[in-house]
Amino acid sequence: MAISRRGNASDTIVQRTQSASAEYGVFRPPQARRTATPIEYNPKTDNFDYLKFLDMHYVDVGPGVKTITYREKDLLHVIRAATWRFKEEKMLIDTTAPAIIVGDIHGQFNDLVSIFLVMGRPPAKKYVFLGDYVDRGAMAVECAALLFGYKAKYPDHIFLLKGNHENARTNRKYGFQQVCHNRTDLDGIKLWAAMQRAFNYLSVAALVSDKILCVHGGITPHLTSFDVLRQHPKPVRNPYQGLCSDMVWSDPDTAYDFWRPNSRGCGFFFGRRTTEDFCERFGIDMIVRGHQVCLEGYSTLWDKRVVTIFSAPCYTNDYKNAGCVLKVAANLECELVALVPDYPEASPGI
Repeated sequence: MAISRRGNASDTIVQRTQSASAEYGVFRPPQARRTATPIEYNPKTDNFDYLKFLDMHYVDVGPGVKTITYREKDLLHVIRAATWRFKEEKMLIDTTAPAIIVGDIHGQFNDLVSIFLVMGRPPAKKYVFLGDYVDRGAMAVECAALLFGYKAKYPDHIFLLKGNHENARTNRKYGFQQVCHNRTDLDGIKLWAAMQRAFNYLSVAALVSDKILCVHGGITPHLTSFDVLRQHPKPVRNPYQGLCSDMVWSDPDTAYDFWRPNSRGCGFFFGRRTTEDFCERFGIDMIVRGHQVCLEGYSTLWDKRVVTIFSAPCYTNDYKNAGCVLKVAANLECELVALVPDYPEASPGI
């Protein structure tokens, strides 16, 4: 599998210094709550005008924060429809190339729209998003609304994975709850609760043509087969340990060869030898993940076995980073497409 790219990739990521050893016992995945509340949605009777809803997000495209005014009834319907689609998907989504893989967005709506305008929109293009749609940025509601609208309208052409910010415990702390509550056109409490319910049904991984594993964070020593992940129950609420938690929180680290507890407090650090062993055992060529800021928008490790994609340029206006997406062709040839900010010092290697 070849990767074509512009400039020199930075093969370094932030080094983690925690040293610890642990004994890992038998893992038993948590069970979904038996009495999950039914989703009030019926696709057979859905006559909602999704195209009109999607088009309103492209009316006033430009820099700056421009809050989109929604009718509460419409937005809640879109959220319910997307939630129903998420519920129907397995915890591991199986799909095929060609596809475009997108990393963290973090509420940067203008950059999300730019990706669709540059790369193409569903259903003309198929997308796999790696999570972290909310928090940090001021337009997280608009990001989620646009992505959920596409999922409701074109469920087989866009797949949204769960990031570590797609749970109530995290996005209550890092801004999304406040963004919802600050809305003047919507009931913020009801909106935030509906979003959390949708997030609880998100899948944690996607497998592209059986060879490219897409996750938000990384891999886990608890995964014995892909079928275990496919059969994992939904919904999953605020996981802090186990398969789902590991896959949204873990990080690669060049300081270790094997598994180590992650200094984030959840998940693991995984090294070169664990990565090579995982790829060999599961018959995959590459792990594509997000979860970490990359100055050039991407980072590769261990002969491109691990590729980190970050798709929010000028992250929070505190970083001078580029963004990036990974374009996967039908023959699995991969091309890194950079989203470079206007100022040249943003990414000297691209």
